[in-house]
Amino acid sequence: MPCNWLQCQENSIDPVHFEWLHMNWSRRLRDERAPYSPSHRKIAFDEFEFGFMYRRVLADTDESHPLWTIGRVCLWPNALYAGSFVWHVPIDDEHTLDITWTVADGATAHDGTRERSSYRYREIIDRRTGRLDVSVPNQDTIAMVGQGPIVDRTREHLGESDRGIVLMRQRFLR
Repeated sequence: MPCNWLQCQENSIDPVHFEWLHMNWSRRLRDERAPYSPSHRKIAFDEFEFGFMYRRVLADTDESHPLWTIGRVCLWPNALYAGSFVWHVPIDDEHTLDITWTVADGATAHDGTRERSSYRYREIIDRRTGRLDVSVPNQDTIAMVGQGPIVDRTREHLGESDRGIVLMRQRFLR
């Protein structure tokens, strides 16, 4: 991906982007009049030996929901587990290799055959339009690449939902 590795990893510890990027934007792509998704009511971040965990309660869930009781895990220093494993591997200051490993029964290879192990190369540019592909699998890519090759952090305004990003940066500094 044509962006700095840290942008990718910070995306991994931002639970609220799920509400806006994956839920609300997806709804707007399907129907611009669709209702908004349930909003975040509570978030928490915990640091442990191998990384960070974040948890959330949405307006339509409570603290008994797996998003709170189990949460999501950012593995130190460059992986995420949120149903599949994602590794962000720095290539240079402005490029990152994104590897996603999804475990599924009956996986289908890139050529449509069933294999024990398969792979898929995902394009981030829509060949028809020449613009970023806005399909659901590319939403995180759009968020990361859309910031430019290296985001100007002197212009950022971190909020309460960015506590995970702050924790991650503090760990890097340590």
